[in-house]
Amino acid sequence: MISSFLRETFYILNESSIYLLIGFLFAGIIKLCFSSNKILITIRQKSFKSILIASLSGIPLPLCSCSVLPTAVALRKEGASKGATVSFLISTPETGIDSVGITWGLMDPLMTIYRPICALITSLFAGLATNFSDGSQEIPTQTPIPVMSSSIPLNNPSSTGFSRIRFWVLKIWNYAFVELMDDILVWLVAGFLLAGLISSLIPDSFFTNHVENGPLSMLIILAVSIPMYICASASTPIAAALVMKGLSPGAALVLLLAGPATNVATVPILMNILGKKVTLIYFVVIAVTSVGFGLLLNSIYDWLYAGEPVVFKIADESSLFGEGYSLTATGLFVFLMICSARRKLNSES
Repeated sequence: MISSFLRETFYILNESSIYLLIGFLFAGIIKLCFSSNKILITIRQKSFKSILIASLSGIPLPLCSCSVLPTAVALRKEGASKGATVSFLISTPETGIDSVGITWGLMDPLMTIYRPICALITSLFAGLATNFSDGSQEIPTQTPIPVMSSSIPLNNPSSTGFSRIRFWVLKIWNYAFVELMDDILVWLVAGFLLAGLISSLIPDSFFTNHVENGPLSMLIILAVSIPMYICASASTPIAAALVMKGLSPGAALVLLLAGPATNVATVPILMNILGKKVTLIYFVVIAVTSVGFGLLLNSIYDWLYAGEPVVFKIADESSLFGEGYSLTATGLFVFLMICSARRKLNSES
């Protein structure tokens, strides 16, 4: 049993490491180029445009539900409308560049594209519902927007081209493989271990034989996902492993959408900055859209696979990269995780 658990865990890690490294790298580049000032000015307005900008801004950002919360609180204090704040709170943790990479590595192109589209639509619905339900006419605060220098000054005469490039590389590396890695390390490791347990302990076709793969399975997954905290990247190997054991892709999508976006521990903070009514709208919209998109996804897969079981890359032997590249990426990723664990232990001691 232990041997099977270790083998399955390593296999999932080996399949996803190179995609995670690519995702982390792009996350660092986006963080370097991302400017918050113009977005803050736009999302102060109580309009569809502000909701759309907040939703689109949150999708590529690699922030999980614990780290997006203080960001959203800061945006709200700077005058962001409630609708825009809710949209940002949903679209940001539900997907990100790093989670897109691991979704491609462990699942398939359809899920990779479908997942961020669902996150965008869910955040738009929640933002619009918030604005419609909130009768108050929010007056944008006149607090000056602080300068958030997230981009590198390109026209610095005192720095040479080489020093600027070196500065960019260090900034990207520090955010992607230090800050972001430290932020999600515990949940990422937990996700891989849980995926390994599912793959090794649960028999094939377990969900097909014991659970109706329809709305009931989605409601069960939803009930588990809402109180649970798990980031978008860590939820992906778990969802892929569950599908490999017979869970429908739609039910797995419910986990991918509701798990990262909801967290019982954040409810008091949401009620404080948004109010009870908006907090209720936040959870209701996530629940309804997750199940709705899950049902639609099952219909799409039934049409594509003609009713046959869905096979993701995690259950396939094919790979875009050779075994040598995958093992090298796995070694590098494990090394980065060990470095992150040492930093976290040293900071706590």
